[in-house]
Amino acid sequence: MEWRVSNLKSQNVMSKRERGEKVCYGFWMCNRDVVNEGVAAMRNNLTLPPSVIVALILPLWIAACDSGPKVIKWQEDVEFLSGEVIRVNRTAKAKPYGEWGGPGGWENEGMTLQIATPNKPDNPPLWDAKFVPVVFDRDAKTGEWFIVATFVSCESWYDLRRPKLPYTEYRLKNGVWQQGLLSPTSIGLKGNMLTSIRSGGEPPLIDITGKRERMATEGSAEEYKQIVSVWSTTCQPNPDCLTKTIDGENHHANRY
Repeated sequence: MEWRVSNLKSQNVMSKRERGEKVCYGFWMCNRDVVNEGVAAMRNNLTLPPSVIVALILPLWIAACDSGPKVIKWQEDVEFLSGEVIRVNRTAKAKPYGEWGGPGGWENEGMTLQIATPNKPDNPPLWDAKFVPVVFDRDAKTGEWFIVATFVSCESWYDLRRPKLPYTEYRLKNGVWQQGLLSPTSIGLKGNMLTSIRSGGEPPLIDITGKRERMATEGSAEEYKQIVSVWSTTCQPNPDCLTKTIDGENHHANRY
């Protein structure tokens, strides 16, 4: 299973009241039928009272359903436009949601990026934001480090004041990452960062050979493969159109 930001569809988290079932916030979705079958099997094969069976099953059930946000860590080789290959440390934090025995999804809670090797005095500091990096490189003309990142939810699009293209750009100025609009010179750049993160975890290291193969075969949308010049979205101009109050909380749809 992969956390493919490009495959997220427009849907809101449904409440217990709407589904008639408990919403499971575990990273691995609970399957009510499997649990029920397990209970039945134990009752058929063991002469234990129901209360004891529940006591044995409950801890596993809670562990599956209440695991909370998960942080995935890995190292990844990154090839710059100049041809130089560096290695970076990355993390991805995701908040899962879903239903028992039903579909689930992941809400991006933030990602980090930092150069691991080579260790140079002018390396940029840790980048930490609630966006998905698509391009990480150094401007050949200005020498500035920059990151072009995209977003998943319509809410993030609204927060960015609804840009025409699905990106925000960070540039390192005076030793600090500063967020701004997408630079015209960034349009057309080929993506050099992994954007489809496996929910079960990534290998400790994704070298440049494995990364090239993976990026060539994964089914990401075009805007994750390169910085596109044309983009369309199902997000409405008015944020209230896609906002739904569930159990006192606001939930926003994703941008596809």
